[in-house]
Amino acid sequence: MALTGVRTKTVKTYSISQSFGTETRELEYSTVVRYNNNNQILDSTLYVHNIPLKKKYAYVSGPRSGTRLIRTHKRHLLLQFKYEYDLSGQLVSKALYTEEDSLKWKEFYKFDELMRIRKKIRFDPSKAINIEKSHSFKNLNHLTWGEIFSYDSTGSILEHKELYDGFVIEITTYRIDSTGFHNKEQEYFDPSLMFRTTYTYNDSGSLNEEISVERFGRAHESKNYEYDLYGRNIKVNTFQSEGILTETLNRIYHDTKSRITEIQADSSKKLISRTETYLNQYQQPIIEEYFDNKSRLTQRRNISYDATGWLIQIHNYDMLRPGKDDETIPISVITYEYE
Repeated sequence: MALTGVRTKTVKTYSISQSFGTETRELEYSTVVRYNNNNQILDSTLYVHNIPLKKKYAYVSGPRSGTRLIRTHKRHLLLQFKYEYDLSGQLVSKALYTEEDSLKWKEFYKFDELMRIRKKIRFDPSKAINIEKSHSFKNLNHLTWGEIFSYDSTGSILEHKELYDGFVIEITTYRIDSTGFHNKEQEYFDPSLMFRTTYTYNDSGSLNEEISVERFGRAHESKNYEYDLYGRNIKVNTFQSEGILTETLNRIYHDTKSRITEIQADSSKKLISRTETYLNQYQQPIIEEYFDNKSRLTQRRNISYDATGWLIQIHNYDMLRPGKDDETIPISVITYEYE
């Protein structure tokens, strides 16, 4: 039954092959995305259409033993994302389910008063061990995350718990000095934590830095961002867990040519890759070209839109694999259908 106000977008991915001069297009994947009446994603489901034989056949023992066809469906659910929003329409969580309909992880988002993301946390509920039983957060208007503050008898030790779906994922302990300043003494992470990323912003409101930690709070990487006078991001520096620069991404805007160049280099400024993006009059990407560290054109994406500006098709080309008579043929075609 169709839900009132729900619309659907279907993304189909075709692989292209050529044999004896004949080009064949085969549907491999499709993604069905459902939106609510506020144009927010409800769920996104990925299906695979190229079903392996082990999914179609099974060996049956007994008097009529042998291989039997047991599955005849044309597509197989691979994974599904589900989204949750608060009463103001702000995204608060995303969950990943696999083909067995088992929950693999949940991801939560916290925003500031200007609706800028401040924190993102992902954990595996099946591995969570700290359950907060004294506070039933799930029954309070389906609150997905919450906080508990508690002090010792002297008022000098503050314990801050963060709960996600009733699980205590983070516990931070502070010692409060005579001036009221909070000195962080200890930070605990539940074993279910997969990663946590925090975000800070500059005075102009643009993203300034993001810091990520892994399981048990181990440092993972950090990034900082630089901008030009127009507020456009021109540089991203990536640092490893020890704070050592590993990669740099530079963006160059060619305004008169409607083109953006992205140059990725390692810490020694050695080229890793380069991307050229060409824009149409509406500043939408229409061509993306990818070059390797030897400046060879390895991949090209041609992107097209309909009259209303909606994305309708993407052609992916392997520029190092020529077709018949050196003609470049796409290796895949992605189409978008809307209801």
